[in-house]
Amino acid sequence: MPETHFSHFAAEDMPQLQTLLTTAADIFGTVQEASQIPAELATVEKLQQLSRYAIGVQKTNDGQIVAWCTVFPTTISLMHRFLDGAISERSLFDQTTAGDVGAVYVMSVYIFPELRGVVSPERLLKNTVGPFLGLPAPIFYRGVTEQGARLGALLQKKLDRRGYQILRCE
Repeated sequence: MPETHFSHFAAEDMPQLQTLLTTAADIFGTVQEASQIPAELATVEKLQQLSRYAIGVQKTNDGQIVAWCTVFPTTISLMHRFLDGAISERSLFDQTTAGDVGAVYVMSVYIFPELRGVVSPERLLKNTVGPFLGLPAPIFYRGVTEQGARLGALLQKKLDRRGYQILRCE
């Protein structure tokens, strides 16, 4: 198995972007579900405007991205509206603007199947949210999958922070 290292998404990662977006759209069903944040270039551009730390990637030593984690800062008010079910994930994203830092939303964590068991989802998530940990901001997430819910609970426990979870309604 190849060795990997963590970094934040940067200009040299752009050639791999379309593959990542297609994979994300397929896995998270963002094309079929308008309430989710779309996996498209405009989303990546806005994420980078919200924070240069919004996208963490795990790469092989030859630069291939094999996993990613996406987070973004938002406001406490939007966080509560999202957790209460008053707004969708897409509305949370659309209403968040640069400079909002009251809370941090964990949008996605994904590891390509061939590197599961090699890349630690906990470490990937912790490295990605790391730049936000100095803020007095709660981290919140939505456990779309069973693994995602477990990962969020594990992060909550390990970081000894108050985390939030809502279940996906079908």
